[in-house]
Amino acid sequence: MKHLWLAGLLCGTLFFSGCWSKREINELAIVSSAAFDCTDEGWEVTAEIFLPSSSQGAGGGGITAARQSWLAKGNGPTVFTAIHNLTLKVPRRVYWAHCSAIIIGEEVARSGLIQVLDFWDRDPEARRSALLFVYQGEAAQLLTKSFGAMERTVGMQLAGLANTSKISGYADVSTIHQFLVALSLPGMDPNTACLVLRPLVEVPGLVATGKKDLKTGTAVTELNLDKQALFRGTKLVGWLDKREARGLLWVRGTIKDLITIQVPGTRGLKIDLEVFNSSRKLSVKQKDGIPQITVQIELGLGLASQESSKELIKQSPSLERKAQIVVEKELKAAWSKACKLEVDPFGFGHLIYTKNPKLWHKLQPSWPGGVAIHWQVRAQVESSGLSLGGPRELEER
Repeated sequence: MKHLWLAGLLCGTLFFSGCWSKREINELAIVSSAAFDCTDEGWEVTAEIFLPSSSQGAGGGGITAARQSWLAKGNGPTVFTAIHNLTLKVPRRVYWAHCSAIIIGEEVARSGLIQVLDFWDRDPEARRSALLFVYQGEAAQLLTKSFGAMERTVGMQLAGLANTSKISGYADVSTIHQFLVALSLPGMDPNTACLVLRPLVEVPGLVATGKKDLKTGTAVTELNLDKQALFRGTKLVGWLDKREARGLLWVRGTIKDLITIQVPGTRGLKIDLEVFNSSRKLSVKQKDGIPQITVQIELGLGLASQESSKELIKQSPSLERKAQIVVEKELKAAWSKACKLEVDPFGFGHLIYTKNPKLWHKLQPSWPGGVAIHWQVRAQVESSGLSLGGPRELEER
């Protein structure tokens, strides 16, 4: 049975949204994002506080040249104590209602998120629409390293990345509310996106820690969402890489991206197929006492390049089959990794639970084993058109 505290967390989602008194902005320290890490003392919480442009240059060394934000840290044996100690260092009232991103360090994620989720439930200003990220390292690093200044705060940049990640199919960011819902459903395991810092350019002698090229002053790291963090309960157990994460997102029907395939009968000629429509249907039945889940994926594709479109459209059946093979391999790779980690981010177990609760209770101890998954992908090249984004290759393996 799921933890009883989940009921309280989900109820809190309904009653505490949108209730806050009017305050002058100069009385508040508005949190844009927050990072949670483990230390020898217990917990370290770092809050990125939005700094209005009129206040730049005042108040301390937490300001970076690329950001309009100020950092405050607090340590303690519990999350509540660490946040309390953080507030004592801030000359204004810490205000959580506009915190758009929560970054969890890997060590915290592997030990469990109960304390973080509990705080987010109890604070009446914290919103369940906040995005939840996992970082492979110390989460506070993301708030101190420079990786571009398009947005004024890290929280704002992460919110923008989350909007594009589903479409590209690299990762799917969960909100606090979505994470809690998945946690409460029988046969469903939570998951969210993983953040990584990578070198932006190759500069001899520099490492990917946010240092700058002395000649240009530009950052040599960039922020990416290219993994999916998988949880069993509230604890991180592993990752889906880019290819595997796309398999998960095909089932969710969120991908609107390009598939690059090799044209049959050519020597390495590749073309882009744009996914402009996708749908999925799940069904379950029993055969010889074994549950059979059928996953049907339908894709509407268009030729993203105008070059030789008339000749290529004649090969639509071959192109469609190539695309189907790519997607099928991604689906199978995602499910295979989930089975190895003994988690079910697809929610197939919940599908069985809704159809046959008795069967689910029988399968639950060994889940996700004891089930047969049938993947059916149908792709149709309908027309040619212009690409809305840059090409991204899906290799056939």
